[in-house]
Amino acid sequence: MSVATNLDELPDALPGAAGARVRVPFKIKFFYGVGDLSTGLMAPASANVVFFYNQVLGLSAMWVGVAMFAGLYLDAAVDAIVGSLSDSTKTRWGRRHPFIFLAAIPIALFFYFTFSVPSGLPYGWLMSWMVIVTLLWRIAGSFFIVPYWALGAELSRDFHERTTVGAYRIFFMYAGFASGFLVNVIVFGANTGSHQEQFVASHYHAIATYVAAAVILCAWSCAIGTRSVIPRLPKAINKFSIWRMFRELRGFLGNRAFCVFFGGAFMYCVVHAIYTSISIYLGTYFWALSTQQIFLMPALGIVGVTVGTFVWPAISLRIGKKSSYILGTIGFCVFASIPILLKIAGLFLSHDNPAYFPVIAAFGFLAYLSGASGSVIAASMLPDVIDDYAADRPERNVAGLLTGMLNLNLKVAQAVTNLIVGAMLLFVGLEHKVEGAVGSSITTRLGLTYIASLILFTLVCVAIFSFYSIPDRKWRPKTGI
Repeated sequence: MSVATNLDELPDALPGAAGARVRVPFKIKFFYGVGDLSTGLMAPASANVVFFYNQVLGLSAMWVGVAMFAGLYLDAAVDAIVGSLSDSTKTRWGRRHPFIFLAAIPIALFFYFTFSVPSGLPYGWLMSWMVIVTLLWRIAGSFFIVPYWALGAELSRDFHERTTVGAYRIFFMYAGFASGFLVNVIVFGANTGSHQEQFVASHYHAIATYVAAAVILCAWSCAIGTRSVIPRLPKAINKFSIWRMFRELRGFLGNRAFCVFFGGAFMYCVVHAIYTSISIYLGTYFWALSTQQIFLMPALGIVGVTVGTFVWPAISLRIGKKSSYILGTIGFCVFASIPILLKIAGLFLSHDNPAYFPVIAAFGFLAYLSGASGSVIAASMLPDVIDDYAADRPERNVAGLLTGMLNLNLKVAQAVTNLIVGAMLLFVGLEHKVEGAVGSSITTRLGLTYIASLILFTLVCVAIFSFYSIPDRKWRPKTGI
């Protein structure tokens, strides 16, 4: 198989020789991936929003979940519009890059204010602050992430090169996770005299300050570092139209690959959002870990994800994207559940055993390693779904709209998860701020409820993805940028 490796050597139309595989240059993949560092950096703090407003500031967990559910639904309505607007934008910086560059500042600003809350706010004002600021943060995020994902979908049309591009993005996203967790470990490691530093509000303010600045740097690096591909990217074909957008949305719903992919991605997001949202509760109350261990464990798990970004593309070449996705999703559920089941059954190591935390971290490593499959393979499947939809519609260019729908889909999943997590905490007895230790009955209910939720949504995710049917051969070989 012949390989084209230099973007500047490729012709404008790129007809492609038979069997040719067009590779995206390392520089482009590198700077494209850097853009998702910003997402990863914000993720650890994002996962702690419920804990911060519930256990630190004292809002009801159920009402926090309801408020975030409503806010995410309002935000999700923006995504399809942003995607369609991005598809129709005509500038000398192309369709995607202006959004990537300009959205960075409002994202950083509203992220900062999410964790920098004025002191002394009454209960109602505090709830309003949370809803408004987090809503604006997520809307600003839509103006970055939707065009950013669309850009990645347009970097290559080679079936397996897309997996490599997706692996770069996921690698940097989880590198951002690791960096974000490292910031958490450093900041929460400061000795303020509190037994558990995760209850100190000023720590969250400090983290928001550092991360907000890094978000701007990463987004701008991505936009500037990938600007050389702009002349070779697809151009806007149609002007922006709400009615055309709705016609396309109707067409999406008639495409089997779209429905299966988006349904499976929804459930995958629910599984992982439950895992990340409940992790701090499990670390604090179920495992009784120290503050440093709570925030170090996910960072150690990132090592598993890093390995996974190299392992899963190779596995998908052997067994296909669909099988890889399903295998990794099942593995994630298994490794995330086993240590909790062992502890509830009285078969886990005692808390004073030196291997207690390392074993917990090892299972975290394996869970993250397995879970990386969904992120890496999904990033590769999205362009395939776009091609499958556009196969009989060559005059249409809807990558932005489709990625907008994916972002909407994931936000709805996050909104649903917020409700699920709020209901779980209400059921186990952790709805309100807890003073002191909790009883064993509460920790047992927390562990069992968590496991039951993971298993249920994992089974639904696997069942949906069993209907995915875009074969590897359909889009191989194809041209690239």
